[in-house]
Amino acid sequence: MLLSLKEWRVRSAVGTELRAALKTRAAAIFGLGQDDGVVVNEIACSEPNCPDVETVFLIMRAGAPTRALKVSRPMTEVTDEDMRAAYEALPEV
Repeated sequence: MLLSLKEWRVRSAVGTELRAALKTRAAAIFGLGQDDGVVVNEIACSEPNCPDVETVFLIMRAGAPTRALKVSRPMTEVTDEDMRAAYEALPEV
């Protein structure tokens, strides 16, 4: 299905707002400081036993390697509890 430019802009704006809200929630849940950052993306997952779409958080702490945290849901369905559980499941570095 092809989107019109107007439809694409609306979808893009909604995605941008949703990403910003998730980033704000994630920063608080993950305890990120001013020098830290988080990137949020929704990706198609083609791995076995993976949902069609998952949300990936890249956690970037100052002076530490970037860590990827995955939630097996689309961005619209990610809860704070999902983020906490995925964060707690990350292996120690």
